[in-house]
Amino acid sequence: MMILMIYIKNFYFKNKIYIVIFKLYNSIKKKLNIFFYKMDKQTDLIVPDKYFLIIDNKNGRKFVTTQMKKKNISKKTINLSFFEGKKLNTFWDVTNEDNYIEITSKEFTNENQFEEEAIEYTNEKIIGNTNKEIYQSGNAQKLTDEEIKDLKEKTTNKDELIQTILQNNTSMEKRTIFSQEKIIKKKTQKYKHLIWVTPTSLFNIIETFFIIDSKMINSLRMDTIATMLINTNFMEGKTLIFEETNNILTQAYCMRTPYTGKVVSLFREKICNKNLNIFNLTRKQKSLISFMDINCFLNKDAFGFEFFVKKFENYFSNLVICLRFDIEIPKYFFNLLPFLKFSGNIIIFAKDKEVLVSIDKILNENKLGIDTKIIETITREYQILELRTHPMTNNKGYSGYVLVSYKAAPLEQ
Repeated sequence: MMILMIYIKNFYFKNKIYIVIFKLYNSIKKKLNIFFYKMDKQTDLIVPDKYFLIIDNKNGRKFVTTQMKKKNISKKTINLSFFEGKKLNTFWDVTNEDNYIEITSKEFTNENQFEEEAIEYTNEKIIGNTNKEIYQSGNAQKLTDEEIKDLKEKTTNKDELIQTILQNNTSMEKRTIFSQEKIIKKKTQKYKHLIWVTPTSLFNIIETFFIIDSKMINSLRMDTIATMLINTNFMEGKTLIFEETNNILTQAYCMRTPYTGKVVSLFREKICNKNLNIFNLTRKQKSLISFMDINCFLNKDAFGFEFFVKKFENYFSNLVICLRFDIEIPKYFFNLLPFLKFSGNIIIFAKDKEVLVSIDKILNENKLGIDTKIIETITREYQILELRTHPMTNNKGYSGYVLVSYKAAPLEQ
């Protein structure tokens, strides 16, 4: 009887400890979830571990965090620690390194100086000023180069410097208001350093990489990526990607994939760790990405090959391929096609159209794909300004080619 009582007491005591530990675990888990939710929540303030983009009036661009302390943009040193706790989507005059002044968006673009005059710009005034009396002789500026250098050294206020230079330009009065605005923009760009602090987005990330070095993203433009995303099935959300864009395309797909989905990114020799934080993805979004060695899918001698084939055969709803060398695309595409489920989306980017034409021919002849089409996009930007909204002179013609298709099921099925 005594032994039974001791056993019951020990059992009760152990269970009580287990209950206490279980409650403690749940409370810690709940607090951690709340903490990480707050960390992941998008904020309009600049925090140390979040990336943001700085664009200046000289079209210099850099992805930075305040932890970097200082960065050079257009040969000017920017003190990044100053911006910690400041709002995103703000504009700053950083001409004087000791005193950063917040400005408006119109001051950044110089639109406010001529807005009222442009509205009152009548046909009579256009006839009166047509720039026809301006001659490109180089004698319009009264000040010499030495005098302008002396002014730069003596004048701390750059607005006064620009005003003095323009007042000594004899051709300014003969110009139209629109022409005067262009001259002021050029002088502001030369003598002042203005920056725009903006959060990172898919658009400005692609645009920045395309300007800095398009090879880093395999010459992908935003309109091309938009075409690839539009032709993707995100409802089922299981995407197999083999890309060489330094993880830019992988993260772009991750942003659109629902939390129930999955993005498997393949690599050849080692995982590419570049640009994994620029998008500021949340913890849940990051958990959707899995990096796998492509040999696990293609090499029969690789460890775990049979497991991956059984698990992922006819599994993915999207197959996306974007490689640096177009000649490698057909080989990898037809080896990865068995892992795409029937009616799954095929999206392939290539710089050379002939590669996609050959893939299209094989898909049709072997009845592997249906509704196959090759898309080329052309982008033309518009200038949106008062009384002069019009298409830009130069359009962006070449963007590469995107093959879009659906995997066809065999006739017997």
